[in-house]
Amino acid sequence: MKQKDIISPQLLDDTRQIIETAQEEESENQNLSSPSIKSQQAHDEHIDAIKIDNDVIEAYRVQGEIDGEKIGIEKGMKKGIEIERKEIARNLKTMGMDIEFIKKATNLTDEEIMEISS
Repeated sequence: MKQKDIISPQLLDDTRQIIETAQEEESENQNLSSPSIKSQQAHDEHIDAIKIDNDVIEAYRVQGEIDGEKIGIEKGMKKGIEIERKEIARNLKTMGMDIEFIKKATNLTDEEIMEISS
């Protein structure tokens, strides 16, 4: 027997129809999943953008912390110098030095020197 005799034309047509139907269904499934893929891609892009935003925010936060610390140190140093100048003026006043000498030594004003108790 030949192979042609084994497969009937009807069976061949039915097989072709099944294959075509399966291909059409696969194509429809791909079309249905395309919005899902696009939606997932949009979601992923959104998440990536949020991560980038969070990195930028964190960088600014750290920089703000560094800047704030520098400002705090500068203010603290200025305050410490001011306290030290007044302490020197108090010591000079206690030693009986005149106001003009204390002004030159400390760069304090007359009013600031007068406020200091000896």
